[in-house]
Amino acid sequence: MITQKIGLYILVILSSVYLKAQQVDLLYHWEDTSLPASIAHNNTYNEVWGFEQNGREYGVIGSTMGTHIFDVTDKNNITPVDFVPGKAQGGQIIHRDFHDYNGYLYMVCDEGASSLQIADLSYLPDSVSLVYDSDQLFIKSHNIFIDTAFAKLYVCSGDLYVYSLANPLNPTYFTTIDLPSHAHDLYVRNDTAYVNGGPDGLFIYDASVPNPQPLNTLSVYPQKGYNHSGWLTEDGNTYIFADETHGKQMKVLDVSDFNNLTIRSTFMTMTDPNSIPHNQIIKGNYLYSAQYFDGFYIYDISDPDNVLEVGSYDTSTQPVDGSKYEGAWGTFPFLKDGKVLVSDMQNGFYVFDVSTIVSVKENKDLDKVAQLFPNPTNGLLKIKLNDNLIHAVEIIDGQGKKVFNEEEVKNSLTIDLSEFVKGIYLAKISTNYGVSVHKILLQ
Repeated sequence: MITQKIGLYILVILSSVYLKAQQVDLLYHWEDTSLPASIAHNNTYNEVWGFEQNGREYGVIGSTMGTHIFDVTDKNNITPVDFVPGKAQGGQIIHRDFHDYNGYLYMVCDEGASSLQIADLSYLPDSVSLVYDSDQLFIKSHNIFIDTAFAKLYVCSGDLYVYSLANPLNPTYFTTIDLPSHAHDLYVRNDTAYVNGGPDGLFIYDASVPNPQPLNTLSVYPQKGYNHSGWLTEDGNTYIFADETHGKQMKVLDVSDFNNLTIRSTFMTMTDPNSIPHNQIIKGNYLYSAQYFDGFYIYDISDPDNVLEVGSYDTSTQPVDGSKYEGAWGTFPFLKDGKVLVSDMQNGFYVFDVSTIVSVKENKDLDKVAQLFPNPTNGLLKIKLNDNLIHAVEIIDGQGKKVFNEEEVKNSLTIDLSEFVKGIYLAKISTNYGVSVHKILLQ
């Protein structure tokens, strides 16, 4: 599931990896059918977040009515803890967003006569206390982000506004970052802000000083749409972002040199030509993605040029529709014991256990799984299986589309690829015990 410049295809070293195929396990699901849905997108729920307080772990999901908080510490006993009513409520509400800092939860909304709300988390596990609810600084915000290293709150409210949290209960204005159109979302680390600017692309700023100027702008790139959101890898060299546009894959951007921004690859599991990514977060070598109609996905990004899907769970009951935004909204993976939080616009709050996926190590004895030959191939490809298991074989093109599928294969299989477009493909060979993914070069 990669796309690269054609001239680079012949430089790819054909290889394979072996990953244990493990199921994403559902631990908990919550929804409240008494809550109203939004008028615009029929979504009762929106963003999800998580935090740790007093030695326990908590999950947060926004709804049309406010903020719902859950104790998720014990996988076997996840329970609702408290509810903070939004200043604005009802069917007009589509977006809420959250971030925590220094024992406080910051809550915003992008519709109605809303406000910035701050909850004191120190009373948990009993309850939370709303200690700030004011529209003095701003009324509405689409997204927020807190750079904890420098105690700064970034607010996407048309332009990008930056506030100091030197006093967490008294945010004070620091600066404004003016954008050609607007700031939709952003990621910030150590005063460097990666701003997703919708139709104008991606902007990178040094926000350490007032009136910051962009370090660089990415306004043209493959499969461009509405630049929506992104996340930085832990080494700081790669920024993976999504365009909230039907049929557009996520982008892997090399940001190791701000003067030479380069898209290394694009990827996404496309269950339909109108599949659409929404929000994604990176933890370690994995990217956790909420993909509207398709649900929750986990990708191994250890090789940025060859991103692989390693797990998924379809939270959505909505059919794919090129005119709508429905289904999985957000995800939060920064909890212990492999717990991951996911929100679905129509179906609510999910807690998953992905520990069996992200703890798996690669098996370097690759030839024991399967052999593919000839590779490169001009058309006919033979797959020889080196065990006695029944396998499913899929061929996936460079756009992430499945072009071949055979459910029950034993010993060997010959596939005619001569009618396919020349380029890179992936062969995904799976059993209940493992998945072997192989690159194929069709010449």
